[in-house]
Amino acid sequence: MDTTLYNPVSSKRWHITPEIAIQPSEASKKVMETINGEQKATSDYTPEKVLALILGQHPKYADILSSYSCQNNLGFYIVDADSNLLGVETSDGLYPYAINNQSLLATVMDRGNIAAATGKIELMFDLRKSESFAKEGSIGYSQMGGLDLLFVNDMTTVEMTVGAITATTVVVKVTTQFGAVGNKDKWVGLEASSFALYNVTGAVAITITSVAETDAGYLITMPSQTAADSVRVSIVEAGLEATPVTFIAV
Repeated sequence: MDTTLYNPVSSKRWHITPEIAIQPSEASKKVMETINGEQKATSDYTPEKVLALILGQHPKYADILSSYSCQNNLGFYIVDADSNLLGVETSDGLYPYAINNQSLLATVMDRGNIAAATGKIELMFDLRKSESFAKEGSIGYSQMGGLDLLFVNDMTTVEMTVGAITATTVVVKVTTQFGAVGNKDKWVGLEASSFALYNVTGAVAITITSVAETDAGYLITMPSQTAADSVRVSIVEAGLEATPVTFIAV
């Protein structure tokens, strides 16, 4: 079986969320859930609505989830404790449960005894009325060649800014979406193989000479480029995604 979790050339993007507490409940009765054997959360799950908590995530994660609420054709799969993939069974495959357009809402709740750097996020969305769990199907762990979906990580979105440009160097600052306003957390540990340079004007790839991590960012050294040429820097590190940035060589 071919399994595609993320296709960079497709407009369809699947996000892998942290563990959330969701269980069926009769007559919308709320259920206390235990997560990781310690923290408890209240969840409610009916055929029409999903209401659950995501624990231990940065409050910014709620904004990231909510940013998708205006998109149409949202859906979700469920991975059970045995790493089986659950969805809607059709004649041509396993499709996601469809979410009602613009019904997704993620809200940061009172942290309580959760660490200050993380929080409790309430996630809510409505299923489309056409959905029925009577059509529920699954793809088993063994059918996916032993792929353990419980240990698959999502792509992390980072942002790049460039500065201190010369004919042979550029400083690239790589930050996450988290941290204080105007002082986002830096992404550390990248190497020369983590970046790619391309001379847009000359339509040729640029071989990176070296990359050094500094307080200001990553100092990338390259062969001398012609002044006024457009140069594009991209991140090619597995697990990271970022919009390429173009700068003008000087």
